[in-house]
Amino acid sequence: MVMASHAPSFFHLPEIHIRQELGGSLSRWLLRGVETIEVWHERVVTRRCLAGMDEHQLQDIGLSSGDAIREYEKPFWRA
Repeated sequence: MVMASHAPSFFHLPEIHIRQELGGSLSRWLLRGVETIEVWHERVVTRRCLAGMDEHQLQDIGLSSGDAIREYEKPFWRA
């Protein structure tokens, strides 16, 4: 009778280590995603504020109305 032998230990990766690796990668990926969404939201809010400023307010911050319009018309994902 031949007894089944256990596979050598190098074939068994520690399950906890794999979960930590996957969890860490997922956490970093999610964090980057959240940070990106925050930047995009800030751009939307800032560009809406620019669109609501009058000529005098724009001059105070060194922008023309054309500058403000160009900035407002940019998609949120573009810096």
